Amino acid sequence: MSSTRTSSPVPATTTGRRLRAAGWSLIGSFVGFVVAVATMIATGNGYDAALTEAAERRGVGLNDLPAEAIAPINRQYNDLPTGILTLCLVLLALGLFLAGVRLATWDSGGLGKASVAVAAVMPVCWLAVYALEYSIGVEEPERWFDLYDAAYDPAIAVSSVAGSLALLGVVVVLRRAGVARRTGLVVAVLAGLTVVTAVAVGAPPVVPLLLAAIVGIVMVRTARSGTAG
Repeated sequence: MSSTRTSSPVPATTTGRRLRAAGWSLIGSFVGFVVAVATMIATGNGYDAALTEAAERRGVGLNDLPAEAIAPINRQYNDLPTGILTLCLVLLALGLFLAGVRLATWDSGGLGKASVAVAAVMPVCWLAVYALEYSIGVEEPERWFDLYDAAYDPAIAVSSVAGSLALLGVVVVLRRAGVARRTGLVVAVLAGLTVVTAVAVGAPPVVPLLLAAIVGIVMVRTARSGTAG
């Protein structure tokens, strides 16, 4: 996506290393999350097949598998060291997103603080998801499975909504500074749609990070050129 360029210099609060660092942080958050997802897929190879086989043996659908059938499969394919690795990768990606939001909204008053606070909700959601997922394999799996089943979709939706709202705050701050105006407008619309979709039917948690990376690219380009975008 291109950006509208003007000849006016970008205000000092949004130029130079801070703007560049914010942009690279947002780009890195998307890349890091993709790496985390790829790691989940690679380390969980065979998990879905095992669930399908267990469902066929019991003559039920995947969604009807009882907790006692899922727990041993979860222990086999979702071992704790692998879970810690993927969780660390996810938290690293979300930490970069949080840092990018903080740097991009530096000295922007209440809006900046609100954006950072909302962005901080994302890692909390993922910590809850991982904690519940790895509790399924312990004693009384039925209780944990019911809680996990009830909490997973809302937690992912809240994460997507939080990321989108934080990004909207970033876009507003950048627009006030004359940065990424055209790109920011498009991203703002898409972020708003992501919020609606996440609340209505759910949205992939990577979407806000992808949109943030697009804004981040423009921020880095703007920092290099020294003009508003």
